[in-house]
Amino acid sequence: MIKNIRWPVVLVAFLFLISVFYGFQFYQQKQVVEEPLTQLFAEKKEIKDVEISQQGDTLEIVLELEYVDNLREHESIINKEVSEIMGNRKYQVTLVDFRNKQLEEIFYRVHYHLQEAAVTGNFVEMSERVGEIMSGYNVDDYRLIVGEDKIYFQVKQSGHYLFEIVSRYPGSDGQESMGESVNQ
Repeated sequence: MIKNIRWPVVLVAFLFLISVFYGFQFYQQKQVVEEPLTQLFAEKKEIKDVEISQQGDTLEIVLELEYVDNLREHESIINKEVSEIMGNRKYQVTLVDFRNKQLEEIFYRVHYHLQEAAVTGNFVEMSERVGEIMSGYNVDDYRLIVGEDKIYFQVKQSGHYLFEIVSRYPGSDGQESMGESVNQ
C-alpha cells in the first residue's frame, strides 16, 4: 500500500494546503484588521500619517499626529477605537511627533520632574517646577495633564511639537498598549 503512494504528489498537495492556509490568514488580517484601521485613521483629521506592520505576533501601528490640544483625550479615544477593532489581538500604537533640538532640550529639563511625580504622586510640585522651567522658554503652548495611569506632556514651538507620555506605574505594562512617542 505504501509502495503505491506518489510522494511528489503528496508533497505538492501538502504545500498547496499550507499556502492556502497562510493566504487565508493574510486575507483575513487585511480584511478584518488593517482595512478597518486604515479607514478609522483616514477619518481623523489630527492623524497625518499611518504605518501598519506586523512584527511577530504584534501589530505595530505608528501614528504621526498633528499638534492636538489635549493629548490625553486623543490618546484615549484612539486607543479605545483601535482596541475595538483589534479585539484580543496584540498591538502597539506609537505616536510620532515633530520635535526639534529646542523641544528636546525642554523635555530633558522637565523629564526628571515628570518621572519623580510618576513615582511619588506629588503632581502639584511637578506642575510648579515644570511651570518654572517653561517660563524660561519662548513656546507657543504647553500642556501637562495627569491621567489615571499616565502623565501627558506636550509642547509646541514654531511649528514643531513634542509629545511624551510617562507611565505613572514604572515597570508595569498597564492595560493599555499605547503610550510611546517617537522623534521623527
